[in-house]
Amino acid sequence: MARAAGVSEVSEVIDRFRTQTQTFSVLEDQQSQAETDVREMGFKKEELEKEFVEVRYIGQDDDVEMREKLEELNDDVGDNLGRKERSMEKITNLARKQEGIRKSFLGIASLLTGVEQKKQSLEGLLKTCFGGLDVIMDRIGNRNIELLLDEMDEVGYQPSGPVGKEEEDTFKEVEDQRKKKK
Repeated sequence: MARAAGVSEVSEVIDRFRTQTQTFSVLEDQQSQAETDVREMGFKKEELEKEFVEVRYIGQDDDVEMREKLEELNDDVGDNLGRKERSMEKITNLARKQEGIRKSFLGIASLLTGVEQKKQSLEGLLKTCFGGLDVIMDRIGNRNIELLLDEMDEVGYQPSGPVGKEEEDTFKEVEDQRKKKK
């Protein structure tokens, strides 16, 4: 689970889950803003092209003022095309980041549930992950994680992967033995 989340401490995994929604929201906002910028630049480009055509065919090519206006319009069109290209790159990068986050959540959700996750929304994956984390936290209880890890080492606990549809739960047996001792 730690490998899928990209961190090694349980508290970091939990913090990562808690911040994923915020990160996703920020990425969506940035993508939306970039798309809005692209649309606005497209409108601006069309306006500048119309103005360029009007100025071009006025028939006053010898007028210095008109020639300067024409050059200024050409520069504006070039600047806007550059801005549009940069915004398109941002949209592409944000889409890649969003897909990377989704793949990470798919892996984490699969690890937490033992079931391969299919086509779910990010919100659905988050709910699945939080549900799996809740189950783990309920099992851990209020015990110190370090002490729990030491106790697991003492009894020789070895995590096992999914077996069929249900995961073999060796920790449950160790937990039951610990409760009997008390």
